[in-house]
Amino acid sequence: MAILCAQRRRFMYGLRFVPFHVFWFCVCLIGNAKAQSRPIVKNKEIVKIAAVDLAPYVSAQAEDQGFLFQIVCHVFEAAGYTVDLQFYPALRAKELVESGERDVLMPAFGPLTPDEKLIYSSPIFTSEITTIKFKGVPLEKARRQAVARDSFFTAENSAGKFLTIVGAERTSQLIDMLNLKRIDLVIADSLVATDILIRGRPHMLPDLEFGKPPLETRTIHLAFSRKWKPAKALLQKFDQTLVKLKASREYNAMLARYGFEEPSPRRSSELHIGIPDNRDMRILESLKSDFERKNTGSKLVFHRMSETFLRRRNLISFALDDRHFDVVSLGPPDLSKFAKSGWIQAVKPVGGEYDIEDILPRVRESLTFQDQLFAMPFYSETLMTYYRKDLFEKHSLWMPTSPTYAQILSFAKKLHDPQSGVYGICLRGKTSSKMVLIATFIRTFGARFFDQKWEPQFTDPEFKEAVALYIDLTKNYGPPDAGAKTYGDNLKMFAQGHCAMWIDSTAAASSIFDPVISTVHGKVGFAEAPVKDQMDGSRWTNTWAFAVATSSSKKALALKFLQWSTSKDYINLVAQKKGWLSVPPGTRRSTYNDTYIQDAPFGLFVLERIQSFKPSRPTIPTIPYRTAKPANIPEWSAILSNLDSRISDVILGKDTLDNALGTAQREAWQVLYQAGYYREVPRG
Repeated sequence: MAILCAQRRRFMYGLRFVPFHVFWFCVCLIGNAKAQSRPIVKNKEIVKIAAVDLAPYVSAQAEDQGFLFQIVCHVFEAAGYTVDLQFYPALRAKELVESGERDVLMPAFGPLTPDEKLIYSSPIFTSEITTIKFKGVPLEKARRQAVARDSFFTAENSAGKFLTIVGAERTSQLIDMLNLKRIDLVIADSLVATDILIRGRPHMLPDLEFGKPPLETRTIHLAFSRKWKPAKALLQKFDQTLVKLKASREYNAMLARYGFEEPSPRRSSELHIGIPDNRDMRILESLKSDFERKNTGSKLVFHRMSETFLRRRNLISFALDDRHFDVVSLGPPDLSKFAKSGWIQAVKPVGGEYDIEDILPRVRESLTFQDQLFAMPFYSETLMTYYRKDLFEKHSLWMPTSPTYAQILSFAKKLHDPQSGVYGICLRGKTSSKMVLIATFIRTFGARFFDQKWEPQFTDPEFKEAVALYIDLTKNYGPPDAGAKTYGDNLKMFAQGHCAMWIDSTAAASSIFDPVISTVHGKVGFAEAPVKDQMDGSRWTNTWAFAVATSSSKKALALKFLQWSTSKDYINLVAQKKGWLSVPPGTRRSTYNDTYIQDAPFGLFVLERIQSFKPSRPTIPTIPYRTAKPANIPEWSAILSNLDSRISDVILGKDTLDNALGTAQREAWQVLYQAGYYREVPRG
C-alpha cells in the first residue's frame, strides 16, 4: 500500500536559517474518514509520533525524511497503522510522550534503563558515537573537548577519558567551534556529524579524522507512552512486524537505498562497488559472471542507490574511512576533489588490448587531475530534447534542430492535453534530481550562480527568469505530481506515451528507442537542449566512471574490474547479450560503428555533442567558474542542495519564488562565509 507524506511547514529563520517547526503527516492513499476521538484512515488508527529532528535518521530536511522514518513508517503500515509525525526539541518531545499527549518518541537511544513512563521497541538500527578532530592533532593533546546534546551521549559514558567537557545544543555548533579552533575535539554521532559536514561544511571533510574504534555503539528504538492504552499491544505488533521485515531482507534493502546497510563480515574474495541505479549499471551487474569467470575466486558485490545517495555515501565512506567501497562510481565534478583529498588513486597507464587511445579525448580529459588519469569511463551523456513526432505532425508543429525556450514553451502549451493523458513536457521535479537541468536553464539565460568575488547571485533578474520558466513548464504543462518526478519516472512516462516532450540525458535514448521498453519507439524525434541568450549555455556533459578507492585492500582486483567494465570487450559483450542499442554510450570511438549507428539513430548526434563540448570556455565572462555549475569548489554540493530544496518548495506551492531564492542566497552566503570566502560577518 502506498504512503503519501504531505509536508506542512512553518519556518522561522535565524542566523543559520534552521527550520524551527516542521510537521509531516503520513496518510494512506485511501481517502478521508469521518472525524473521531482519534483520527482513523479507512480503519487504520493513527499513531502520533513526537520526533527529534536528527538527520540522517529522521528529519524534515532530509530526502524522504530520513531512512529511520522510512523504516518506521513501513513497519507501522505493515502492522495496519498510519503515522502522524511532528517534530519538537528533544526535551519537549520526551515530555509530550511521557504525558500521553503524543504516543511514541523517535528516536530513543540505548543503552536503555527501566522507565516508569516509557516502554521501548526492539532495536531498529545501530549507531556509533565517535570523536572528531583535525588530522595531525594527537588525541592526548586534544584537551578542549565537547559533547553535543543532540548526540544523547553523556559525560558518564566517557569513563573518565575526557578532561574538559563542554556542552552544546547541536552537533553543528560544535563543528563550527572546531573549525574556529575554539575546541580540539567533538564527541558526536558519526552519521549525524557527516550529514552536517556534507550539507553545510564540505570543505572540512578532507581535514578531519573520525576516531576508531567508536567510543560507543548504541541501538536506536521507539519509546511508547505508558499512558497510551494500546501501547503494549502495538509495541508487540511493531516488534513482530520489524522481525519479519528484517528476516525478509527487505530491511537491509531499504537501508541499502540510502547507503546505510548494517555491517556484515566481508570475504577476501569480494569486491564492493557503489553504483547509481540506472539501466546501464543494472546491465553491468547482470553480466558480472563474465568477470568472475575470468578472475577465479572473485565475487563482485554491487551496491545500487540513487545518484544523490551514492554521492553522499562516497563522502561518508571517505570521511569515516569505513572502506565501504573498493571501487567508487563518480563523475568529473567529484574527481578532482577526491583525487586532491587522496581518496582515490591514479590509474596506471594501461596498454595492450585495452586501447586507451580509443577513449574520446574529451572524456579522458575530464577524468584527469594534474596530468594523471584517476578514473576509467563507463558511459558519457549530454542533454537532449526528446519529442513525439506524431503529436507535432498532428498539431502542424515543427521542431528545429536547436530550439529556443520560447519555442519549447509555445509547443508545451499547444501539446498539453491532460484529458488524453498526454502532458506538454516532462521535467524533473523531485528534490536532488532536477538541478542538473535547472543549471543549464540558468546558464543559457545569461545568469550566473556567483560573481567574480564568489558572491551568490540567486536574486538577479536573469536567474529568477530562468527558474521561473522551469517552474512554469513543470507545474503548468507537466503531470499533476511533477514536483515528485525523477529521471526514471519521466523516462517511464515518455516511454508509455504520456509526454509530448522531455528534456533530459542522452543516456535515456537507448530505452526510448527500444521496442521492448518503449511504446513510442518509432515516433520519437530528438533535438539539442533548448537555448535562450547564451547559445552554448545548455551544453552539459557528464561521465559515470570508476575509480579505485585508496583505502581498498584489493586494489589490484579493483583495477582489473576497471579495465574489464570499460573495455571494448565489455561493450561487445553487452552487444552480444543485450543488443547494440544497450551498449554504454559516449566513451569510445569504436562504439560508433555501422551496426551501432543502424540500431541507434541518435548515436552520431550524441557523439558530436560530447566531442564538441568545451568545458574550459565560459559562456559568461564575469564568472569565476567554467561550466554550467561551479562544481570546482567543495562547498558547491551543499549550496546546490539548499537551492534545490527551496525551488522544490515553490514547485509544491509552499513558498514564493522571490522568498525561496532570497533564502537560498543567504544560505549560500553562510556556507561560503564558514569556508572562509569572506571576511564580513554573516548576512541576516
